[in-house]
Amino acid sequence: MDLAQWLAELGLGQYAAAFAENDIGFDVLVQLTDTDLKELGVSSLGNRKRLLAAIAARAPDSATALSRGEISKGERRQVTILFADLCGFTALSQSLDPEEVRELVARYTALVDGIVASYGGTVDKHIGDAVMALFGAPKAHEDDPLRAARAALDIHEALAPLTDSRRRPLQAHVGIASGEVVAGSLERGGAHDYTVLGDSVNLAARLVAAAGPGQTLLSSTVYRTLGGRGLCDDLGEIALKGFDVPTRVWRLRAVSPDPPVSLGAKPNSISSKA
Repeated sequence: MDLAQWLAELGLGQYAAAFAENDIGFDVLVQLTDTDLKELGVSSLGNRKRLLAAIAARAPDSATALSRGEISKGERRQVTILFADLCGFTALSQSLDPEEVRELVARYTALVDGIVASYGGTVDKHIGDAVMALFGAPKAHEDDPLRAARAALDIHEALAPLTDSRRRPLQAHVGIASGEVVAGSLERGGAHDYTVLGDSVNLAARLVAAAGPGQTLLSSTVYRTLGGRGLCDDLGEIALKGFDVPTRVWRLRAVSPDPPVSLGAKPNSISSKA
């Protein structure tokens, strides 16, 4: 299948000429960002999200797989991990037909995958309704924590107008942590899957479990790395399962477009009794 056929199957064949004129092939496809798609003339936000989700879905079979192979022996690197889960998924699974559950999870994961890809992140795995995404591996950026924070806010915003088959609103809860991990290929049943291992992965998983509907919880490392761009509530120290001592946690409200001018205070921190 060539790229024009692939676009046609997605119902986006009108962009085939623009891709061809700019020498976009499958080898370049996985490197495209939301900004790149705008430059290619994909002006519709919905079409850009559909394309990014489709690109993310084929990433393991294309250039991303090559990038992963380069570090298959494992290496230490700074990575930001984002976990995003649907709220009330167990109850939804019990109240909906299995086919409705499958369609719901497919809609949700495609939406999250597209948003993650649009910020240069990589979807590590899907576990039921949970999406684990990496910012900083296999491709790193100087602002990976900021990219993850913006992706989280976009996930909540994109879910706001969506409902399940019974017209109940869908919400997600998100956890984000940063730290040093070992990244590389992990053998599972004869297959080799790229992933990351480290305490920050466990912390992100615990943060998403502690987050309420529509909330994004950050580790202190992520909060500090945002450099004043994060509008956050300080939730204080919270006991998280698997951690011996309470962990300082921040609830993300918004991200400012530019760093604020320092006046000696910390205007980005809102005291919270939660």
